[in-house]
Amino acid sequence: MATNHSEFQSYTVLICTANRSNEIRVALNSLVDSGIGKTRVIVVDQSDTDATQEIIYSYLSTLQLTYIRTKTKGKCAAANLAMRHIKTEFVVMLDDDCAVTPGWSEALLDAMLTNDDVAVVYGTVAPAFVCPGGFIPEYIVPRELTVKNWLHKCRARGIGANCAYRKSYILAAGGFNEAFGPGSRFRSCSDGELSLRCISKGFHIMETPNSTVIHYGFRTFSEGRMLAYNSFFGIAASCLQTMFKGHPGALLVLLDEIITHALWPTIVSIVRLRPTGLSRITGFIGGLLAMTVYTIRGILGSKDDTGGGPTPRLATSTNGFALTDPVRS
Repeated sequence: MATNHSEFQSYTVLICTANRSNEIRVALNSLVDSGIGKTRVIVVDQSDTDATQEIIYSYLSTLQLTYIRTKTKGKCAAANLAMRHIKTEFVVMLDDDCAVTPGWSEALLDAMLTNDDVAVVYGTVAPAFVCPGGFIPEYIVPRELTVKNWLHKCRARGIGANCAYRKSYILAAGGFNEAFGPGSRFRSCSDGELSLRCISKGFHIMETPNSTVIHYGFRTFSEGRMLAYNSFFGIAASCLQTMFKGHPGALLVLLDEIITHALWPTIVSIVRLRPTGLSRITGFIGGLLAMTVYTIRGILGSKDDTGGGPTPRLATSTNGFALTDPVRS
């Protein structure tokens, strides 16, 4: 019988959210039902209103919660802020509109612990239901895979809705790049950019089919076209950035993305007389142009603020903790 290495590891669950007070109940309810016990759950809230904060406080008696309310923008900024307060080496990240399944975190950690060089492990993100008039983004991992080089990366496109990190390795790779991901300059692909950067630093990436979360994030087809545009905008920018930083092997990933995942699906949809539009291709081109301009500006001396935001002050609560931004004079 295989040893369950994760039984001997403590970890922290991280959820980043912004203006999604209804959705976050999905994640928190599933964590309560999973019986994660004394595992610390950190929620970083970038919302404009207090709706999410009010919901969070209702879970303080059932989860070991740390709540961080911040004015920073973008998922990566939220993740960098959380890293300052995470005490464990292992971090499991969950999207706010996903529900965990039994053994989800243990499977991620077991996969990670099979290889000391693994920095990130991605699992399956399965749709909660099928509905006419729209879809739910998904990523199904078909087999266990260890990504050690650029060619292997072409076979793995894991997404951050269900993943685990080694904190020390992520910090060694430079943390989360705040120019990528939802709410950022390059719109998306914080997970893909991090994977490329980890590979460039000599770390490995893994995918495991043994960890699954259920995604409830329904999108209309119109929203899907914008989602596709943003996704390929970020993918193109992340690949080009990696090449600009002296890693020409990332060209393999870039070519695979444009040919296999952008051009080919568009051609197939046209042949089948069910055109899905050019969102993937136009997004890809937009990302290449945006990264080129961004890089040129950097060479000319333009500076971007990529800090994780100010260190918040700590306010204790009876059954948990609440963190808020410092008051500015």
